Amino acid sequence: MTTTIADLKQIDENAKPHGSEQEWKLAHEFFDDCSRSTTISINESLGVGIGDNPYPIELNVYKRVVSRLATVYRAPASRWLLTEAGRLNDSDPAQVSLTELFRRMRYDLAWRKIDRLRTLFRQVVVRYYPSDSRRCPVPRVFEPYNVIREPAGHDADVLSQDRQFALRISLEPEMWEHWTRDSATGLWQMSIVSEQGERFEARDLQFAESAGFSPYGLLPAMLVYDEDPLGHPWLAPRAGRSALQVAINAKANDLWALVRNQAHDDRFWATDDPELLPDVSGPGVEAAVPKDARLIEASSPGAKIEESEQILRTMIKMWLMSEGIPSADLDESKTILTGAALRIQERELREKREEQAELAHSDEALAWSIVRAINNTHSAEWGSYAFDESSELDIELADVEAVSEPRQDQAFWHSEVKGGYASAIDWIRRRDNVPRHQAIRTWSRTQKDLATYATLELEAELAGNRVGNPGGEREIDPENDKSKVISIG
Repeated sequence: MTTTIADLKQIDENAKPHGSEQEWKLAHEFFDDCSRSTTISINESLGVGIGDNPYPIELNVYKRVVSRLATVYRAPASRWLLTEAGRLNDSDPAQVSLTELFRRMRYDLAWRKIDRLRTLFRQVVVRYYPSDSRRCPVPRVFEPYNVIREPAGHDADVLSQDRQFALRISLEPEMWEHWTRDSATGLWQMSIVSEQGERFEARDLQFAESAGFSPYGLLPAMLVYDEDPLGHPWLAPRAGRSALQVAINAKANDLWALVRNQAHDDRFWATDDPELLPDVSGPGVEAAVPKDARLIEASSPGAKIEESEQILRTMIKMWLMSEGIPSADLDESKTILTGAALRIQERELREKREEQAELAHSDEALAWSIVRAINNTHSAEWGSYAFDESSELDIELADVEAVSEPRQDQAFWHSEVKGGYASAIDWIRRRDNVPRHQAIRTWSRTQKDLATYATLELEAELAGNRVGNPGGEREIDPENDKSKVISIG
């Protein structure tokens, strides 16, 4: 068993794809839109753009691509506690406590972020920490370049089966959360160390009472992949994405240079004294020239600005198409697609979502076992509900299919509810893009409103299509009005 981070780094380097750490770091810079210094350096090496420009153009296509590809948690999922008898009712105290726990954890936002980052890096490590201020476990995502592992020979894609691993929690000074497994008991023990192996005892207060051993009975961390790793410890980064982002930024800066340097004609003058010609140019310039000077030629450099812009758009469109994203996203001449047409355009995205949906069920099951263990361990001090250790989590991913026109979508769901194939709660979830418990809250509030307040009577028949009096051009006589009305109640 190695004892220093330096040794573990060498083991991890042999397990990771060659050059992967630099690719992950570059991808993260582009995604977070903090790559200015990198773009300046790349532009200088390629000889593109305006020289010595401290603010080069950066078109953040990377973030858009990742956001479009991260589809599993685009809409909030619904989650239930599962027992031998099946799902608990929404009003069950344990289910209510589960909803409250996830609310404090901001669980939907956390998984949305995890979904994007695993799409960016292809895998991330999620570590759960107890938070006394929020009275719940809090997830923290570690990028692959901040994780070093010694995977097991078997189940190399399961973090809990590793021989040891470390998470970088600080860069300056460099500190690592080093996890090792006790050979006798198999329990996980954590210590905070430097690269040279120096221990930071003050940082071990979290597990001080258990001598550094995890008090939860399991490892409070997990790996989340963007596809089935099939036993591989690491999935290689998609280097083509960074290459395309570099090319797009370079072309955008070249286009800027064209507009700046070649958008004006060059003029050539004939005169006996060239030194008297003013050294000025640009629109709206007034200058005196020798009276015998005459313009003999005006030369246009042929900047090809429109052609260059088209090349830039084509490069972006090729990137989208290579990822299975509809190229129509960039086509301003086409009508925005909805319904069946959009479903056909996004079929590759749906296939990717279906594959990742299978991973979501196993990922969330493992996450719940960690969350439950941490919550139950601290439930007394947090004053929170302690969940049954045998309880499992059942998840229902929200439907993110391409919607039809609003009226068509409403008509479809109303027919589903009327036919008994869906509930009003399902429709509200779809309509408002909210999780189940919020849909139930909206439905309950609506029913109370309808029972408490007088019903609103609306005119069913209007004279003509113009906006005006409900009865048309005539004034309404309340005593003799015989127009039909309907009640919404």
